[in-house]
Amino acid sequence: MYRPLLSIFGPPPLYQEIADRVKAMAEEGTLFDEIATALNVDRNTLTSAWKHWHTSRGLPVPDGRTRRKSLSRKSGNRKEDGKTRE
Repeated sequence: MYRPLLSIFGPPPLYQEIADRVKAMAEEGTLFDEIATALNVDRNTLTSAWKHWHTSRGLPVPDGRTRRKSLSRKSGNRKEDGKTRE
């Protein structure tokens, strides 16, 4: 009898579920800290999602320092409503 894999193994881990959203937001130039906040996950889960997206497609995982150099904004510290985010 055929049973779907989901019923055998349960739902995929959170990092796999959010991998496509993490990649899309990163491509838009969103900082990892901001992505983690928007998706309500910690940095470790976000990093796992980033790695999963690349390795599941047979691609090398980009070095975070290289990605950061390519961004126009390097820090989340900016004034919003008269307050500085830290």
